[in-house]
Amino acid sequence: MEKDLTKLDELILLDARRQRHQVLRFGFQLHLSYPNGMERALREAAVDVAHGYWNDTRPVVDAFQRSGASRYSPIRDGAFESYFRKRLAKKDLSDSDKCLILIDSSDGRPPAQHQFMLRIGAQEDAEVWAEKLRRSNLTASWPVARCVERADDLIALILDWCNRLHPEQGTAGIAPIAEHGMLRHEFREYTPFIKRFPGLDFAMPGFEAPLWGGIRTVNWLTILGHRYVEALGGCEALAGMLDPQVTAYDYDGGILLRAGLLPELGDVNHGLRPELYRHVDAIVRPLRFVDYPNTPMALIKVPEPMDAYQETLAWVRRFERS
Repeated sequence: MEKDLTKLDELILLDARRQRHQVLRFGFQLHLSYPNGMERALREAAVDVAHGYWNDTRPVVDAFQRSGASRYSPIRDGAFESYFRKRLAKKDLSDSDKCLILIDSSDGRPPAQHQFMLRIGAQEDAEVWAEKLRRSNLTASWPVARCVERADDLIALILDWCNRLHPEQGTAGIAPIAEHGMLRHEFREYTPFIKRFPGLDFAMPGFEAPLWGGIRTVNWLTILGHRYVEALGGCEALAGMLDPQVTAYDYDGGILLRAGLLPELGDVNHGLRPELYRHVDAIVRPLRFVDYPNTPMALIKVPEPMDAYQETLAWVRRFERS
């Protein structure tokens, strides 16, 4: 199984229409959502987490994005950290100031598997979409082998980040990866995979779940903030519901659930769905957000004639037993 998973690192998809450009590959990806990112302590924590990602991935991750720049700048001896701290210490932050991006720019086969993006929420007095904009989000990815070969070490790193950022919710697992900001454009390429392999995590649908107070989905790692844990009856009640193969880790702000030793993909063509993922999904189902508005940006983009609304709900409910 481990060998099969690491083979995903070799899989790179060309664009479906012309078969000219490399547009999609697979990796291990983490998603975290946390509130109050504009608070001074959490701004500092964001830089600490960015530095932690670089420290974990160097020398492979070799570039970062300066505010408003269209190209990446090389990382020299971690100097990007002081740049980020100065940026985030400003009283008035521009939109680009709030985005911390690190990447492997030397990979000759884009998109890079090593990517880090932390988007800090808007100021507390934002008038338009104020609640949405206060949410901060982190997405980080590594090659699948990084998880398979050192799973415990990677979970320890993620728990450290959770202790610093206090996320309300999050997931981590094997996922399709595109160039930064381009995932929606690669819908022809990712759709067959997310429909066939239910264990794949996916960045969409995104902001509506934390915005309206529900969780997005579950995966190999599922992060639940205290308010979600309390909604399930508290830590002891949750622990009593868990299968012995699901491990619960505490962090400052909630619990991280690990569904088995390593991630699983499943395969609906062979009637296989990750049973431990199903188990966790059944427990947290009262928390799951399903009331997605039927508007394009709130839904998973899929090829015509497929219906984006129906496909989104099918993906959200993919672990339910028929």
